[in-house]
Amino acid sequence: MEKVAVAKDEFAFDSVEAFEDKDEWKDAIAVKDIVPLFDAYVVTNANTEATNYSTGKFTYETAPAVKIRTFEAYLGFCSHAALKSYANSVYTRIFEFNNDGSIVGVNTDNGGVKGQLLSKLGVGIRQASVADKPATTVVTLTYADYNELEDNACVIKPGWTHTDIPGIFDVELELISATATSIKFKAYSDCGSDLVTNLVAANVVVKNAAGVTQTTTFVAADANGVYTINGTAFATGYTVSINGVVIQAEIMYEGVEPLVVTIT
Repeated sequence: MEKVAVAKDEFAFDSVEAFEDKDEWKDAIAVKDIVPLFDAYVVTNANTEATNYSTGKFTYETAPAVKIRTFEAYLGFCSHAALKSYANSVYTRIFEFNNDGSIVGVNTDNGGVKGQLLSKLGVGIRQASVADKPATTVVTLTYADYNELEDNACVIKPGWTHTDIPGIFDVELELISATATSIKFKAYSDCGSDLVTNLVAANVVVKNAAGVTQTTTFVAADANGVYTINGTAFATGYTVSINGVVIQAEIMYEGVEPLVVTIT
């Protein structure tokens, strides 16, 4: 296993063919039914065997066997916080992406495909970097019932890999300047480390303090990554936002929160 994608409990692909279709995955990601997580390293089985009480000819299972897998992710503080948000959330199922290019799910009774059900997605304390190892987050996957996969496995090997569905990147907007007729800003993804320079007019919306969308003119990012929005009568309290989930160059972006404008 080299990556997992979490899914909402009620989500299922309609068929095995849909499960194999990259566009079906992208559609599910765009509406947040599926969220690809970070790459998995040092994957370890940590299963516990069933325990039994026995006396004479009598045997009683006191605790069932439990399937558990752990992996390490090497993340900064921002990415670690994002990963934590999926613990104890509505995302209770997972699809597994393996090193051989296969994807693992489970068949449903009506011919669809779901992810395996988890009883817990545990995100450990972020361990600080040391001389020979980067900062590490240990993730523990506790499966609700190992029989679900063993009895209903659906394993495919499509002509694409998890790198083709990177997920939705959060975008933070930074105000550069604002006047009554011009708002300039930059956009960053990957916790502020990557400059986003390919947004277009449809990706950005400006609203006044009452929440009413404004008619503006959008100017693409310049050589320094600065976007310009031109208009009339901009005022303090206006906001600039990413317009929902947007797709640019095969990458999906979503705004973290609106940029509140202060006119100078």
